[in-house]
Amino acid sequence: MFAPPPELISITIYSKNASTMLDFYEEFGMSFSEYNDDGQIRKKYKNGNFSFEIIPIDDEAKQTKNLKLKFRIDEIKGYLEYLEKYKCEIITPLWETKESEHIVISDPDKNHVELETRK
Repeated sequence: MFAPPPELISITIYSKNASTMLDFYEEFGMSFSEYNDDGQIRKKYKNGNFSFEIIPIDDEAKQTKNLKLKFRIDEIKGYLEYLEKYKCEIITPLWETKESEHIVISDPDKNHVELETRK
């Protein structure tokens, strides 16, 4: 057994729609910065030790599949209004628990994105 448990430090999505995906996630307030990786300009969001990167690709077969992301946000309904322009599919309609509200939508690459807000 390892102690302490591993810390998630990075998520990378490979996308044919990288520009639209960046726009989508920037609606959540993420600010992506550019860096050079062996001559390729890449964009990455950093928060402490965690990074989230969207890498453009040409081959759809290499696109990231079956990914679910979960974000804690201030207000679900407000974010949904901003995201209407991306024509997000609602995967699981809004539901409530004692402590929070949740909804699962799709991003432009059809990955599932759960939004949670604390009551």
